[in-house]
Amino acid sequence: MGKADTHLHTHYSGYSQLGGAMKFPESVITPEDQVDKMRKLGYDVMAITDHDETAGAFRGEKYARRFDDIELIVGEEVSTADGEIIGLFLNERVPKGLSVEETVDIIRAQDGIVIAPHPFSFHVPGLQEKILELDIDGFETINGGHPDRYSNMFAKKVMDAYPKRWADMAGSDAHSVYTSGTCWTEFEGSTADDFRESILKRTTRAVGKAAPPFGQVQWSAEVVMGGQRLLWQKLKGDLKQTEGDQLAEKILSINRLKAATGLIAGSAYLFPPITCLASTLSLIYLGIGSRRMISKMGERLAGIDKIIRRVDGKEARDVRKGKLQGGDLHSEKVPRPLDGRGLVLRQSPLSRLRQVLLVLAGHWHVEGLGRLVAVLRKSRRNNRRRRVQSGVRRMGGRPEGRRGGGPQGPSLRGAGNRRDPDDSVEGRRCFGR
Repeated sequence: MGKADTHLHTHYSGYSQLGGAMKFPESVITPEDQVDKMRKLGYDVMAITDHDETAGAFRGEKYARRFDDIELIVGEEVSTADGEIIGLFLNERVPKGLSVEETVDIIRAQDGIVIAPHPFSFHVPGLQEKILELDIDGFETINGGHPDRYSNMFAKKVMDAYPKRWADMAGSDAHSVYTSGTCWTEFEGSTADDFRESILKRTTRAVGKAAPPFGQVQWSAEVVMGGQRLLWQKLKGDLKQTEGDQLAEKILSINRLKAATGLIAGSAYLFPPITCLASTLSLIYLGIGSRRMISKMGERLAGIDKIIRRVDGKEARDVRKGKLQGGDLHSEKVPRPLDGRGLVLRQSPLSRLRQVLLVLAGHWHVEGLGRLVAVLRKSRRNNRRRRVQSGVRRMGGRPEGRRGGGPQGPSLRGAGNRRDPDDSVEGRRCFGR
């Protein structure tokens, strides 16, 4: 079985904002650092998925080509208007800020794979129940950045309740080399193509657990020290920006006073009591949130089941509607008459009305009103013929004008063959003539 980590970050992920004023780097490690760490851990496939950027992934892919023991997939964790979503096997950057439906369409246009990261998180932007109605290939049931008791556990329950509906995924969400390697996705094979095929076949398996809290402390200390290094380079005038490097761009945009203030504040954070206090407060917050979410878990699972049934029912209706719109008015829901025409003879008015509505449901977007008129006129003509034929059978003979009958009046056969105003090109198309 192959091992893959498809949720990794580098300094190309830019920065986050805390409390409206405080900004800190998402990561300070290079794409090359992540590739080296994955090779050391024995992974076969990896993906760099920086926030709203692919430059780091392309840089890492170029570096990974030097080695024959690992393949790197270009990815991106896109910030949509509804939450974060990951695109894999991308050719170019996906713009941020769009609706998640638009974002999925853009990823699909690049022949990409769509994965929902940390979908049920209560402390980062997950898509929540929206994943149930989206065209996604899988979602993470283990996210390495979620040490809380709820997020991964609930995602696993949803995955297990509907087997083979989505690919079971695990991603370390590592912003540091200290938080990678605790969870991964197992797949059949060892190459990136094998990994893609396993996702599409829904044969992947999430393995491992979230990174321990101490790893998160190491990451926070790493980003602070890395940020201080960049601020010092800014003050000396040595900081250079490369294309797509959002973090360097941000640091270069601030003035020297703010850079100096950042250096001082970072040094205060690295003082051990402050670091430990921040970590303790975050664990308390996660514990309280987990208990609150677990208390509502049963109700939420029931709601998810209702959504799944509604989505499945809608898809079934769309399939039936697609059959009606495929050019044949006679679907399994509309009985085909013996004469091959559009309406069945000898049916009740209620059944005929139902059939008319079914025809319109399948073809209203084409020529709804014209088809309605054609169906109703055809129905009246068939009713007249049926009444005449019923009268003939009751009399036990043939009406005048038929072969062997009297000379007066036009024959019914002649009347039947005479071109009717309703027998137009539209009528023939509508009723299969």
